[in-house]
Amino acid sequence: MHWRDFERYLIEAYRRQGYQVLQNPFGVDAGVDLVLRRALEKDYVQFKHWDSRRLGVSVVRELYACVTAGQADGGFVVASGHFSRAAKSFAAATPVQLVDGAQLVQLIGPVCADIEQNLLRPAAAEAIDPLHDAPECPVCGRSMVRRRARGRYAGSQFWGCAAFPACQGPGIWIEDGALKHGLNRRKLELHL
Repeated sequence: MHWRDFERYLIEAYRRQGYQVLQNPFGVDAGVDLVLRRALEKDYVQFKHWDSRRLGVSVVRELYACVTAGQADGGFVVASGHFSRAAKSFAAATPVQLVDGAQLVQLIGPVCADIEQNLLRPAAAEAIDPLHDAPECPVCGRSMVRRRARGRYAGSQFWGCAAFPACQGPGIWIEDGALKHGLNRRKLELHL
């Protein structure tokens, strides 16, 4: 399964569980792929589609750090493979839940079945559009605002935390109608 389909199926599966889903625009290095919201609950999702081997504790620690920094209620590490004993042990003491390959099949199976029966097109699994809907700062949780860069990158648009400079959350570049990887605001300001 292509990673984009994997992502769409996960989005739809979580939407069916009552979550509002935001595709994380902060890039692959941010540690969070999806932000889930339901009522007052906020959870982060990190998925490892490409990794069919046993995942270690570092992936779980990374998501737990994001959950803590972002003041989220919990998180899910979703993998097409298995988790090491150390990863399971660490997760058991945190609000991070592990979803292994077998659980993943149960999670996205109904979505795949609907797609195969043409009841749902993969593109119908839409999330909030981060190009137009203000994303949430992964550091402080405030809404981000659209800004225009000055200096060297004059005219370029990016999402930036409304609390900047007090918050040093990453900026999100908007180039050619697409979001680019996150960039630390302090580094950004040095370049402008």
